[in-house]
Amino acid sequence: MNKILLTLITVAVIVGVAYLFVIKSGGWPLSKSTDLSTEIKSTAVVKSMTHSSLGNYLTDEMGDTLYVYSKDEPFKSLCEDECAQKWIPYYVNSKGFGQSDDLLGKKINLIQRTDGSYQYAYVEKPLYYYNQDVQSGDINGNNVNEFWSIILIDPLDQPN
Repeated sequence: MNKILLTLITVAVIVGVAYLFVIKSGGWPLSKSTDLSTEIKSTAVVKSMTHSSLGNYLTDEMGDTLYVYSKDEPFKSLCEDECAQKWIPYYVNSKGFGQSDDLLGKKINLIQRTDGSYQYAYVEKPLYYYNQDVQSGDINGNNVNEFWSIILIDPLDQPN
């Protein structure tokens, strides 16, 4: 009887973890054939934080700063390989999932990277994290090499 009960509990735990991973978190990385539907586009959480001298800027749900690269083309990331190790793409199935609760989320797009993965973009500009930002709210990547910057947010896009 104890073996049966232990087996049932184990199966329940495995099914529960699989449900959380596949259904709740978006599951495995998307393939090239995945449709870029409105449902997928609306899953990125973007928020804003305020810097005393710079104003309001874009972050993910956890308050981690998001950056853009001025050399990127609309809907195309030029930050690959070594660059993407320092400037980590804000991938689909990355941290910070859930619905955005303000107008910022309506400006989120998806791009497909050369490796087939998908990355979030803000008004057609691919979004990145900077690996030197340690805490939420850090903006250590702003103006690095004059090509990287935070995204200053229009006050009209702020949450109510």
